[in-house]
Amino acid sequence: MERLMLRGRQRGSCFHELLDGKEPGNPTYNAEEIAAAEEMAALYRAKYPHELGVRREIEFEYAIPDSVHVMVGRIDLVLPGPVVIDTKTCGKTTKKEFAQRVEEYRASAQVSFYLLGADARTFTHRIVQKDQVTEVHTTRTGVELKRFARNVAMTCDIIEFMKEKFGTERPWPSLHTKYRSGYAAIEGTNMYDEYIPDGFLLRKEHLSVMEKQNG
Repeated sequence: MERLMLRGRQRGSCFHELLDGKEPGNPTYNAEEIAAAEEMAALYRAKYPHELGVRREIEFEYAIPDSVHVMVGRIDLVLPGPVVIDTKTCGKTTKKEFAQRVEEYRASAQVSFYLLGADARTFTHRIVQKDQVTEVHTTRTGVELKRFARNVAMTCDIIEFMKEKFGTERPWPSLHTKYRSGYAAIEGTNMYDEYIPDGFLLRKEHLSVMEKQNG
């Protein structure tokens, strides 16, 4: 049952190894996962033959402005533009399920994360299924990327504060109320304007100024 639940993830990992020129095999992947990944990889190579041999899995470091924190990661592929390419595999779905998945991909933090790492504005998901490859293009404005970077920095600041204040042996304090202070993405920790831990400096985002600076 566990293997069945992980089938899609295993197929995707196997697919990426094939694109990287590796030879996946047992016991990491079973025969069904390898066969599905090989079929998808063959379809992908046929659609993008000019990209054969192009360097993939590009590592990056992004120093967040006005912060001590650095974002690090690996991008599937960066093409001239620059355009960030991220490839996903997808099994059989209904049109509605596929549309929902596409929207989840477009809204994910991965888009902003990779665009900052590549200093790009355009992100393309290539969604590979058994018989087709669908390209989905997503953009982020300069203001959106700045806001995302600041949110990451604030998240890291809060995590460090919580580790120092409460340690890591027990759960951190939380409140069962809706967010009202802009920290909704932080480890499920509910915070609002009247409840900010002592010693934590709340950073304000001057979006109106940022928008003027970016036109």
